[in-house]
Amino acid sequence: MTFISSQQVTWAGEPQYISDLVERVLIAHPHYRKVVREDRQIYVRYRPPGWPMVLESAFQIDVEQAEQGSSRAKVTLISQKFVAGDMFDRAPVLIGAVFEVILRYWDAEYRSAHPNSH
Repeated sequence: MTFISSQQVTWAGEPQYISDLVERVLIAHPHYRKVVREDRQIYVRYRPPGWPMVLESAFQIDVEQAEQGSSRAKVTLISQKFVAGDMFDRAPVLIGAVFEVILRYWDAEYRSAHPNSH
């Protein structure tokens, strides 16, 4: 049985820009491995240092158009088949960590491209 959990967030920027940013950020981050992109869908595996491969987590990130000039990114955590549930309530923390990494880079890029916006 597989455990699935997801959250979404909206950022300023067209879907192609947000997809490019997400892919770039995750490829550059050492804890995210096997980043594969298919158009605006990104698949990634997460394993912090010291974790055995058996505890690796898979994420699917879907980026779609939201309101004009913004995109919605939905991050879905997909457990390995033998994990039946989120015993330690870690799914929101792991998904939040993905958003945090992306948001840090998005914020820096967006602020440098739009210096008068807050």
